[in-house]
Amino acid sequence: MNKPIIGCESCHGNGGTHYGVGPLVYNNPAAAQCGTCHNNTYPHTTLARYKEQLNILADYTASAHASSRNSHVLVSGSTTDVTAACSRCHTDEGAKRYSKIYDGSSTGQSTYGELGTLLAGMSDIAGASAVECKTCHDAHNPGRFLAENTAIPTTVTISGAATVVATAGPALTNIINGTWSAQFATCNTCHQLLKADGTKNTAGYHDPSVNSYAATDSSQIITDTHFATGGNFGTAGTSTNSADMTGYRIGFSDPRACTNCHNPHQANVTINRQWHASKHGGDFTALGAWAHYNWSNQTTNPSTDRGVCQRCHTSTGLATYLDSLRAGTTYTPPFTFDVNFKPDLLACNGCHTDNKGTLRNPGAITVTYYGDAQALADFTTTGSSPVTYPDAKGSNICISCHTGRESGSSIKASTRTFTAGTSFINSHYLTAGGTVFAETGYTYYTSTGAFNYANPSYYAHDKIGLDATAAPNTGTNGPCVGCHMTSTADATTNYGSHRFLPYAKDANGVITTLTTTVCANCHSGQYSMTATALEHQSTLFQNALEALKMLMAAKGFYYSTAYPYWYSNAAGTAAATSWGTTKANGQQTMGAAFNYNLFKHDPGAYAHNRYYAKRLIYDSIDWMDDQTLNHSTPGYLNSLADTVTYKADAISYLINSASTTDPLTGSGSTQTGGRP
Repeated sequence: MNKPIIGCESCHGNGGTHYGVGPLVYNNPAAAQCGTCHNNTYPHTTLARYKEQLNILADYTASAHASSRNSHVLVSGSTTDVTAACSRCHTDEGAKRYSKIYDGSSTGQSTYGELGTLLAGMSDIAGASAVECKTCHDAHNPGRFLAENTAIPTTVTISGAATVVATAGPALTNIINGTWSAQFATCNTCHQLLKADGTKNTAGYHDPSVNSYAATDSSQIITDTHFATGGNFGTAGTSTNSADMTGYRIGFSDPRACTNCHNPHQANVTINRQWHASKHGGDFTALGAWAHYNWSNQTTNPSTDRGVCQRCHTSTGLATYLDSLRAGTTYTPPFTFDVNFKPDLLACNGCHTDNKGTLRNPGAITVTYYGDAQALADFTTTGSSPVTYPDAKGSNICISCHTGRESGSSIKASTRTFTAGTSFINSHYLTAGGTVFAETGYTYYTSTGAFNYANPSYYAHDKIGLDATAAPNTGTNGPCVGCHMTSTADATTNYGSHRFLPYAKDANGVITTLTTTVCANCHSGQYSMTATALEHQSTLFQNALEALKMLMAAKGFYYSTAYPYWYSNAAGTAAATSWGTTKANGQQTMGAAFNYNLFKHDPGAYAHNRYYAKRLIYDSIDWMDDQTLNHSTPGYLNSLADTVTYKADAISYLINSASTTDPLTGSGSTQTGGRP
């Protein structure tokens, strides 16, 4: 009976041609032989990482690895031979022969000067091959990496003298920065992130500071992004970081240290660069959501070490949370990342299970809104106001974090007095999912009354990527992915799917280009969505918010960009804690403050759900004007002096006056009182 195994003939060709004597068909099998199985028809569909086995040959053929033997590395006058100094990383033969040569007396490994000296007396590689599958993988044991190869010369000749060099390369254990996995050690051989002592290699072979050619080709340099240093947080994880981020946190001992984010066969970093330019990748000159606090500082009290925040502020926490939802198991933070905390940005493995883009699949997301401001409440606790969002397919991942920690219902469910000693309940940022599905705002009317918050019949943003009839040609992964991950790739500006932006702005923050391809599928003809139209809507929205903020100030509630955002004095030194003379009207007033803060931290709300945003702002002004819901918003806005800069835009945005239904501008509702 035949067994489905990979035997000698699978790689070396039919044995009938040599009978143990004659030449093998493929004496030294190249990538093409590997590709006979590792292609787009790879048969083993039951493997856990099946998708990573697909298209390997096609990916490799198009990669920089396949073209690593180029004109810059050839021996002068030759078209086939590669210099010893370059062969170590640019050829299969050189990698096997020289990859572990480094100065054993030095604390460093693979610096430009050391390698240049050590390889100067070595033989060039005649008839060299490019880096191939067999370079990094042991052909007879594919799970074994180059870094684990021990067949390395023990001496080299430098200036006529035989010099003993280390034969094992950087050890896989007892490194200052911890154990290295074989995968990381193999990739590090050429991409040169760390020296043998675990410190950052600032003089790698392709570093522009030491290699003049590299100044025009720095694509191999990763020390500028991949080496993370710890923050400066103070004690107990309660103080903010005062140190800039320096790079991505990598688990050097992780067997998938590199393939968590990279497809090594394709070696295409277009998506990685888009991600790096996004807020998920982090701006290394800012602290951002990934390093503002020490999300992994381990103390005996998770409520003070912010471990419960890991769910959204670290890849490790997000991946574990999403997988626990899928498996129906309990998510139990905190998790320990490193002895010294390093930023754990929302990297590829937070959302994906492999380097071919397979998404984690948590199913529909249920968010618990607690009823009291519990800034560090455990996400696993069942609260008083759980909301199950629609199953948004791939966008479920986005919804898991972009729906806020508290909603308007938290204010209504709160046991606080609101007359004194009641801190502001904060929505907790970037709540686009809650806006799209109309869940997070403080509502002043019931869902069934005349002045409800039901979406207009033509509203379809909650159907993008989910309903081909209501939102045609918008994909299959829900509204977040449909709008924010359909931008055309642009190598110059790093726009593309993983920039997560549907538009581009100029230096002044003005929308200049729609980069997403989705808007035009629904917004066409007289309702065409253009950059100008979108910027106009943004301006109207911001000025309507300004009208609410200024009215709040007139009533003794002052907004500040500093937490807890609302203060009882203009100087912003006394937090607002008394919201009304009774609990009922205090809740309504905090509701108005909540809506302002909600949309101030969801600056795209005008596009996410235009009518929902308009109605909440309108109702908040209506209440704050005279502590009564009597549709006084038009009268209040019109009473402002014409010199008030936000007056005209606020009126245009919030007050219905048109007689026709206009899906683009949002005017034309049949409801009375001027309410949108």
